[in-house]
Amino acid sequence: MTKQLRLILPLLLLAQISGCAAMSKADCENGHWERIGHGVGSNGDRDSEAAFAKRADICATYGQGADQDAFDRGHEAGIEQYCDIPNAVELGTRGVSPSNSVDTCPEYDYPGFASAYRSGRKLYDLKRRVQEAQTEIDHLETEAYQYERERSQLRNDVSSGELTDEQVRYAQRRSRQLRRDIRSIRDSIYYHRDRAQEYQRAVDNYARLLDVEYGDGRPEY
Repeated sequence: MTKQLRLILPLLLLAQISGCAAMSKADCENGHWERIGHGVGSNGDRDSEAAFAKRADICATYGQGADQDAFDRGHEAGIEQYCDIPNAVELGTRGVSPSNSVDTCPEYDYPGFASAYRSGRKLYDLKRRVQEAQTEIDHLETEAYQYERERSQLRNDVSSGELTDEQVRYAQRRSRQLRRDIRSIRDSIYYHRDRAQEYQRAVDNYARLLDVEYGDGRPEY
């Protein structure tokens, strides 16, 4: 092994470990392990042993030790915060994967978490319907605009007097077809606008319901 390779290998190992858990040299030197553990737990990572080991390995490359007891205390407090009922609703409304959240906070340890998550997830799904309807509206409006531009160009071509009779007849037929297509697109736009407004009303109503049920952090059973 060359001297250069011996110098590079520890850096590669550190980069590999750091990809799993970001720890700077200053983090290791400061030694705020309870705070670090709390950050891991509050992100929903239940595997404290693996999370601690990754960070301890990084600090070892800097010649620094690690305090697992402090890390575990912080981690436990972080998990309690993550599995709090208001956070369950928040996770659902953000569309966080249910397997990543509900599995972290099982019903036997955190009763009501799964139900609160599903309530939040319903709001997320309603908001997604609004966005999907708006996306379709945007697509249809772009298509209608392009057709309008084509009709305008056809009119200019015909009025220029530079087309043959056959080209004029084609331009007229194409213009009539575009007009029919535009009308159909406009009808679709009106339909999707109605749907978007309907979904938005559902979002607003359900958001108010969530605020009543979970606003104080105490679910009603």
